[in-house]
Amino acid sequence: MRYLLLLLFPSLLFAVPINTRTPHSVEIRGGISSSNGNTNPMGSFLYQYFVSENWAVGAAVQPILISRELQGGSFLETTKQTITLIPVDFTMSYFFTMDSNLQPFIRGYIGPAVIRGAGSQENLFHAGIGGGFRYFFTDEIFASAELSGNAFLLQDKTRPQNGPFFQIGLGVAF
Repeated sequence: MRYLLLLLFPSLLFAVPINTRTPHSVEIRGGISSSNGNTNPMGSFLYQYFVSENWAVGAAVQPILISRELQGGSFLETTKQTITLIPVDFTMSYFFTMDSNLQPFIRGYIGPAVIRGAGSQENLFHAGIGGGFRYFFTDEIFASAELSGNAFLLQDKTRPQNGPFFQIGLGVAF
């Protein structure tokens, strides 16, 4: 049975889907966020539901691990601080074509975010807009890539991640 699966798996990856239109999809992605010349790792989980032929609404959770140095009272005091920034967003996406393996889209994000770590917790607001594509290997399995611009509204002293996010991942449509 294992050998049969090993033989069938490559053919599943390169099969051409007949119809990629399904109402639900889930994606798991990894990527980087960039702000003030620093690059930080991030991951995300995205659920979408198609409300019409080309429009989808959904929810995304996108934790970002931020590590930065803070200057203390004197120039000799420098500490490294690691925090996690967690936006939890409502999403709306428009897919330009649904009858192809390659499906380009634009997507907006809006919602609350939380900063955790270094002994504090702050609530803030996140908004972003991006574009990318999904490429379907089968009727259900796809790869995705997205580049988005993002802004967080909070006090200037802790402004963590205004800037672009780039993510790639895998998803399942059902």
